[in-house]
Amino acid sequence: ELYTLSLHDALPISAPLAFQPGGALLATGGHDRRARLFDVATGAPVRTIDTPTDHLAFSSDGTQLAIADAAAATVTLWEV
Repeated sequence: ELYTLSLHDALPISAPLAFQPGGALLATGGHDRRARLFDVATGAPVRTIDTPTDHLAFSSDGTQLAIADAAAATVTLWEV
C-alpha cells in the first residue's frame, strides 16, 4: 500500500474515479457535490471543484476534466 486518501464525506461504493493520462492526477467525485484532484505520487490534494459529480473523464491529453451532472443533464469541461 502506498497510502490511503481521505476522499469525501459519505463516499459511496460506486464513487467516480479517473486517472489522468500519464497517471499524475487522480480525480474523485462524491455525494458531497465536489470533485477532488489528488497528486498520485504524494497523495496530496491539488484542487477541489464544487459541482455535482456523477461521472468523470480526462481528455486524452490530460489537460481537461469532464464532469457530468446526471440530475442537470450536463457535462462541464474544466481545465486542470
